[in-house]
Amino acid sequence: MKHVDIYITHNMASLKAGRAAYVYVICAGTSRGDATCGEFGVEQDVTVNRINLYALRSALGHFTKPAEITVYTDSSVVAGAFNCGNLDTWIKNGFHTARGQMVSNADLWHEVADRTCRHIMNAVLTKDHLYTGWAHEALLKKYGKAQ
Repeated sequence: MKHVDIYITHNMASLKAGRAAYVYVICAGTSRGDATCGEFGVEQDVTVNRINLYALRSALGHFTKPAEITVYTDSSVVAGAFNCGNLDTWIKNGFHTARGQMVSNADLWHEVADRTCRHIMNAVLTKDHLYTGWAHEALLKKYGKAQ
């Protein structure tokens, strides 16, 4: 099973924004060295967790074969979903919390769950990663600051 890294960055400076952008970079080792691809996106009325989920959902759409995937994110909810088994628990509970409430962003979590079921997933909770500098500069040039 091939190992792949997904690095997520967004332009949000606060927990909520009326309009925000993200970029992700997928990095995988090949017989010719590291290969990367990336994609930008813009969303309306988002939180930090939701913008990370949009980026992750989009990145996972590139995978056609099972892989061992490490996600680099600044969202503790996204990291905890994989590292603490929260996503598995939510799936078993119909995307409800232990208190019976619907999980925040359940619509996106459904899609992420469908796209991750064939993969071995883990996450690194971090504000900075290999592509942070480039990503922030690219987001600023392309979209400006979140609003």
